[in-house]
Amino acid sequence: MSALKGMGIVLFLDWLIAEHLKNGALIKLLPNYNTAIKKTPEHVTAIYPNTSHVLLNVRQIIVYFSGVYGSSLY
Repeated sequence: MSALKGMGIVLFLDWLIAEHLKNGALIKLLPNYNTAIKKTPEHVTAIYPNTSHVLLNVRQIIVYFSGVYGSSLY
């Protein structure tokens, strides 16, 4: 991302750049300016074929994103 290399300003969703905001690699330029279109939380959903055994790589990516973005809604 160009902003991480000091080459510009970006407008991304907070959850997408949260780690960079936490570690100080990126800063909010206009902290009082709300750019959200929706004020309600959005959810990330994993959609995969219904089989008796979920492929290991599919299960691992679901576990990874659950750890990064939070637990399942159900």
